[in-house]
This record gives sequence, C-alpha cells and structure tokens, in this order.
Amino acid sequence: MDLARVRHGIAGKKPVLEMFESFDSGKDALDALKRLRKQFGLQKARCTTLLQPTEYQVLQLETPAVTDPDERMEVFRARLQDMIETPIAHVTLDVFDIPTDAHAPGRTKNSYAVVAGNAGIAPKVQLFHNAGVNLKAIDIPELAQRNLARFCEQENRALAFLSFDESGGLLTFTANGELFMVRRVDITLTALLTDDMDRRSTLFDRIGLEVQRSLDHFDRQYGGFLPLSRLVIGPQPDATPLQGYLKDYLAIAIDVIDLADLIDISAIPELRDAGRQAQCLQAVGAALRDEGMA
Repeated sequence: MDLARVRHGIAGKKPVLEMFESFDSGKDALDALKRLRKQFGLQKARCTTLLQPTEYQVLQLETPAVTDPDERMEVFRARLQDMIETPIAHVTLDVFDIPTDAHAPGRTKNSYAVVAGNAGIAPKVQLFHNAGVNLKAIDIPELAQRNLARFCEQENRALAFLSFDESGGLLTFTANGELFMVRRVDITLTALLTDDMDRRSTLFDRIGLEVQRSLDHFDRQYGGFLPLSRLVIGPQPDATPLQGYLKDYLAIAIDVIDLADLIDISAIPELRDAGRQAQCLQAVGAALRDEGMA
C-alpha cells in the first residue's frame, strides 16, 4: 500500500506533500488498513483510492444532447451496453466530458465513460468501510495523472505526459487542467529498465511508434484549436536514454520532470530519488484530487 497526504497550496504556492509511505499489507488488507487508520487518523481525512487498470475501462462516446442529469446517464448506459461484455446493470458508471466548448464552439461533443464491474467495486468500498476509513472517492490513474499534469501546462496549450510504473505506460493529453485524450502503453517500468540493450532498443521503438501515433491523432482531433506545447516524461531511474530517443524520433520538445518542480516534497527526503518518485506518482496524483474536479 502506498499512502500519500497532500496539503493544497494557497494561491501562487505549490501543494505540499506532507507524507508518503509504502507499507506491506501482507495477506490481510483489512488489518493493514485499520492500522493505517489509527496511525494516520484516516477516519477524519478525505481519502481517495485508485483502481488498477485491469479493474475498469475508459470508453469515449458522443455526449447526449440532453441536459437532465438522470436522462443523460440513461442515454450513456443504453449506448454502453453494446460496447461492454458485462450487463450494464452490473457495472458502476461515471462520465466526464471532453471540454472542447471553450475552444471550438459547435463542435460535436464527446465524453469519457469510466466503467467498472460492481463485483470489483463493492469489495473495495466494503474494505474501507470495515476499516473505518473515510473513503470520499474512487479514482482512476488517468485523472490522477491529470492532477499532476496541470502543474506542467502552459495556458491554452496542450501537454502530453508519459509515465511508467509496474502496471505499464500511461500517456495523457491535458490542457487548462482538463483531460482530453488517454492512451495506454503495454510496457512496464521494470521492462523499460532492462540492461539488455537490444531489448531496450525494441521497447523504445514501440514507445516511439505509440507516442507518434497518439500525437498524430491528437493533432487531427484537437490541434486546430489546441496546440501541443511539449511532451513530459514522468520521473523514473535514468530517463535520459528514453528522452534522447524520443527527441530524435519526435518533432516536439521533450522534458523529464522532477516531482519537486510540481509540488513541495521537501518533507520527504527519500523522494529525491527518481525511482521512488516513479513509485509514488499515481498516489500523489490521487491525493491532489480536488472536490471540484471530475
């Protein structure tokens, strides 16, 4: 279990990472969560947990031309029934819009639907309830990364953010704190850090191709009104080789981020290490969730 606690910064100042710890939950997640509740007062905090990529789907579809929230959701449910294998009555659904109105009024509106099976959601909710932890939201890594990306953005310009962890690679496209496009890259951080140079070269080729295709797709969909400023690579041990490869492969500025450039991590000296930053990235992004966000 990774546990992050963030204090949102006042205007003009960075948010502060007050605590980041990793714990071995062992075989008894409930007992572990109870111990963390007592140690860190989680019954009083506003807690967010993340789904794993295998626990949900993110699907894009056209936004219904209805304003009533209940009717709108029913339209989404009807459309999604033909797109997923699980009966729609057995899934939890939430939706957030792709915010193109401010940039291209009159354009066909699209939304992202996040679909998770109740069989996976219910035990997670029950776990937090039984542990006495104040669970306020169940979020997804795409939005956790969006929360971090907003600190890298330039106003009215899009940002591509590529990160890797043990679940694989995640590429997001954001602008003005909103998520516009997501792509998954089926390469884990461990695989990427191999000492086998031939294997690494093959993986770099796959990443370069996937990123190039994604950049082209973003440009076709949004480039006419939302220019892309740069691509940032999330923290990882020795990101320089991947950065150099992508600089040669892509016609775009590419930077490797340090978490310290985005938020105040001075209270956590161990996070000077890029590998530790890579491990905590999604948890910190989830902790940055604002109640006003999607």
